[in-house]
Amino acid sequence: MYISESHTVGSTVAVDYRTASVFQKHGIDFCCKGGQTIDDACLKAQIR
Repeated sequence: MYISESHTVGSTVAVDYRTASVFQKHGIDFCCKGGQTIDDACLKAQIR
């Protein structure tokens, strides 16, 4: 699976459930805020 920062967090978890643990580790909500892009989620979580 190719993951891009423009994919949404929710769609990434839907395609591969194993990514949920990575998002959880970094405090990224993939359920209620799953519509945000990975790029936006990382910026908000100050990951880069």
